[in-house]
Amino acid sequence: MKIPDYLHAPALSPALFDELFSHFPMEGIQVPPASFTDFQGKIVEYTGKSMVTVFPVLPRQTNPIGILQGGILTAFMDDTIGPLSYLTAKKPVVTLNFTMNFIRNAKPGDSIIVRAELVSRSLSTLFFKADALNQSGKLVGTMTSQNLIIRGKD
Repeated sequence: MKIPDYLHAPALSPALFDELFSHFPMEGIQVPPASFTDFQGKIVEYTGKSMVTVFPVLPRQTNPIGILQGGILTAFMDDTIGPLSYLTAKKPVVTLNFTMNFIRNAKPGDSIIVRAELVSRSLSTLFFKADALNQSGKLVGTMTSQNLIIRGKD
């Protein structure tokens, strides 16, 4: 899909969304996390190894000079990699570390499109990369993330 298509794409249908996340029988696990809903995010594409989400930039998410706070952009990207990691592992996953690079700012009224993809996998670890683009297709930030698959009660 091209950037404008993502901006106007509907979120995954409730039936598909439920099907994707229905295999989490564990009590107390909410995928995607509550922050995803709070940020008004929507999942617009899932391929098995990648996920695309769209988030609006809201006035309450800005720093004192009126641009999107870096921590919020980081959360947008983490809120994309997180659900993708759960779908990939089919188990709970936690972030071990991530590297965030900020390229350009975003302002209220902008849309952020995050595309995350699985780069590599071992028995216990998943490696992801993600790009955040604005509605013009310009790079806003990049992230790499290493995530640990939780195997059971230890």
